Amino acid sequence: MAKVITIRLREESCFTDAVEMAQVNSDKKLLIKLKTGHADAKKRRGGFVG
Repeated sequence: MAKVITIRLREESCFTDAVEMAQVNSDKKLLIKLKTGHADAKKRRGGFVG
């Protein structure tokens, strides 16, 4: 039972809710930066921050 609860809590924390996604999608500057970052990561440019 505890394992199932832990898995569900982890899954919930990995995804954003509808309100957060609406805020992200309404921020045009952020979307441009995300697209640029995604393209850079695909081309393996830059480094990962951990």
